[in-house]
Amino acid sequence: MKAFAIFEGGGAKGLAHVGALRACEDYGIDFCGVAGASAGAIVAALVAAGYKSVEMFDPGQPAEADTLFSKDLRTLIQGRITWTEFEAFVADLGQLGNAKWLKAKLGWYWCCKHAHIRTIVDQHKGLFDAQSFAARLDVMLENKLLATYPNLIEERKFGHERAAGQRYRVMFEDIPVPLKIVATNLSDGRLIEFSAAQTREVPVALAVAASIAIPFVFEPVKIAGPNGAGDFVAVDGGVLSNFPAWLFDDERARLGPHIPSLGFRLVVEEAAPERLVEGKLFPYIRRFLKVAINGDPLLETRQIDNMREVPLRVTASTLDFDMSPGKKVALFGEGYLSARTVFGTPGFPVEPERVRRRLEAIVNAVKKSAQVSDGTLVRACVVCPTTRKTTRVTYSFLMDGPLDTDDQLELGATVGASGQALQSGELVRVDMEEAATNYAEVWSMSKYQQALVRKDLKALICMPISTGEGDILGVLSLDSPNEDMLEHFQNPEVDALLWAGGKSIGAILERGAMGNKENA
Repeated sequence: MKAFAIFEGGGAKGLAHVGALRACEDYGIDFCGVAGASAGAIVAALVAAGYKSVEMFDPGQPAEADTLFSKDLRTLIQGRITWTEFEAFVADLGQLGNAKWLKAKLGWYWCCKHAHIRTIVDQHKGLFDAQSFAARLDVMLENKLLATYPNLIEERKFGHERAAGQRYRVMFEDIPVPLKIVATNLSDGRLIEFSAAQTREVPVALAVAASIAIPFVFEPVKIAGPNGAGDFVAVDGGVLSNFPAWLFDDERARLGPHIPSLGFRLVVEEAAPERLVEGKLFPYIRRFLKVAINGDPLLETRQIDNMREVPLRVTASTLDFDMSPGKKVALFGEGYLSARTVFGTPGFPVEPERVRRRLEAIVNAVKKSAQVSDGTLVRACVVCPTTRKTTRVTYSFLMDGPLDTDDQLELGATVGASGQALQSGELVRVDMEEAATNYAEVWSMSKYQQALVRKDLKALICMPISTGEGDILGVLSLDSPNEDMLEHFQNPEVDALLWAGGKSIGAILERGAMGNKENA
């Protein structure tokens, strides 16, 4: 199954994305575009270059294997202080916020104890250097691309000795899978998209360095603007968009709704949210910063067709760079099991070709039963609910011609024949010529929705698709511009074929991605 993937930022929690990637590989999900912010940008870049999950982290060899996430992440970054000093600083910062007495004296002590950290932040705006990690990432990307595409030796001089001062070599145009990364441009306060279309002159690893540069923890990254526009300073993409699901809007509009977008989110399980106590400032500040950085994912996904969030429930924290091998295995497992659970839920997107073949079989059976010619056009589709509480065509057969604009038709959950079938749980038959005279009154359709309906249709039949337990997953619809089909759609034998066909499609949708590798 083809899908777009969006990986949420989350610092050290990003290893859970690798576990989710392993689940994608198990169920035959292949990405036709990947995007990410912060830690999600690292995983997205590696996936786009061709890395498999086991090449990023091998849970069977959590410490010995030479993979990126098996390494001690503290050794991959250069710091102006030691990690022990940083941990002490963070611990004291938390203690300052929770102190109940002598706040002024404790604050004075804290400022003196960590005065050198304040000096470093004043001068460099961060304690660690993300570009040292990015230089290693660039070598990894180059090695993978060179192993897959040997012609890059001459075309891009990959594998050659690097020129003096050349730190990065892999550009976005070298990556075979569309890759998009976001960072926050401090120079103008706007989000910047790094991609082959927008930033051809920016190295991939440098864009990743900008995206992972957590403010005050990592130094901001200076990047040359496109077309000589001047340098700008960039930090963590999660500041403005930690879950950039909107990055593939253009590709979705071009390819249609059949390709789902999978959004991998990092969700920390909290025993109990911190209480906001009146008169206590620091709990309020911590809650505010958490909400400001994470935002509301609905704001970034509400207008995206066929979008499915995959929450990865993890127990690690953003700055757990000193995780033990055992904890890394646990975090990998949390991502893997979370993704498997979601992939197996009823209604999760499945490989469109599997449903298309089943729709084709249903159409052929109906035409045979009705004894109509092979040249008679009968279209079929499955209309599914969206995350916006609407419905639209998700799988289809013979709906890809120039007259078939209704695959873009989005209706309210109670609107149109499909909405009536969803609400009633019963078959709905429609004389389309008669319906065209009262789309607004009877079917509650706006003039813009009406404009997308194919004009020559004569007959339509809709039947709800449900799970074995009776939960409705969508609607099976057949329609035709042939006048004779209106009578045939009244035939009880056709009803029986549709109920049987809908049941078989329901079995596919109920299995979710778990059925992608099964013989359809």
